[in-house]
Amino acid sequence: MATVLDVVTRAHRLIGVVDREIPIEGYEAEIGRTALNDMLAGYEAQSVNLSHTDYASVSDTFETATLTAKYREHVTYLLAAALASEYKVPLDSVVADKATEGDKVLRANFLTGNDLVVDRALQTMPSDYWGPYRSRSG
Repeated sequence: MATVLDVVTRAHRLIGVVDREIPIEGYEAEIGRTALNDMLAGYEAQSVNLSHTDYASVSDTFETATLTAKYREHVTYLLAAALASEYKVPLDSVVADKATEGDKVLRANFLTGNDLVVDRALQTMPSDYWGPYRSRSG
């Protein structure tokens, strides 16, 4: 199982912030963990129900009951796009496309809607008060 550090490291490498041969530094890992938590919480705020609780450390296992391994790549590319803006580096078009695809996948699989509540005044039609053939005047 992948850890948060694995996801964060790969996202940093996708945008070229860290080299493939050099391990990620502690502060970069924390920036990535914070960005990952913020990004996933942002989805929750948009009614995309990921059942996310903040990762406490980079050694935490990435996979949860909701975010299984099949979503790891999508989340990694989304995180790379978020980190690119934070580090002020240009985003590669492939990474941008995969981040867009990842956003669509998460929304398609986890978007929840609130029940529509219709005002009581809109539920009763005028014909309910006056009958189908009577007018108000008569």
